[in-house]
Parts: sequence; C-alpha cells; structure tokens
Amino acid sequence: MKRFPKHPGKKFVVLLNGFDPDEFDSPRSVSAERATKFVITHTGFLYGRRDPRLFLEALTVLLERQSIDRDKIQVFLVGSVKFDV
Repeated sequence: MKRFPKHPGKKFVVLLNGFDPDEFDSPRSVSAERATKFVITHTGFLYGRRDPRLFLEALTVLLERQSIDRDKIQVFLVGSVKFDV
C-alpha cells in the first residue's frame, strides 16, 4: 500500500502460506509400501541464482547410475524459467 498510495486499501489482500486444517478431512498417511512414486515439485519462478540445472544434472547422474529407480520418481517444475546464459 505504501508503494501504491493512490489505490484504495481494500484493493490489497494478503495471502499467507499454509492451510486451514479445518478445511480438510482428517489427514491420511500413505505407507512406504503403498507409495508408488517420490514426487518433487517446485512451483514458482526459476531465474538468476534459482537455477534448476544442478538439480537436474544430479538427478541425471543418479538415474544413469541406477541409484534411483526411474519409475519411482516424478519431478514437476511449475512456473517460468529464465536462464542468464
């Protein structure tokens, strides 16, 4: 609001990280035996120092060495990526 003082205060909304546990059913855990994949998700922008290349290179090495099972991992990068090359 300090940055845009000409705009009415009711125009601004704060969205906090987290969740309201009352909005969800009782939590259910998935046992390791039932889990089919390990899922890694990054949501947001990747730019500057937030560069996924090292992570992806390490993941490639682990897959090539068969240190992790390709069918047991899933990676989602959701958002924009800008590489400064």
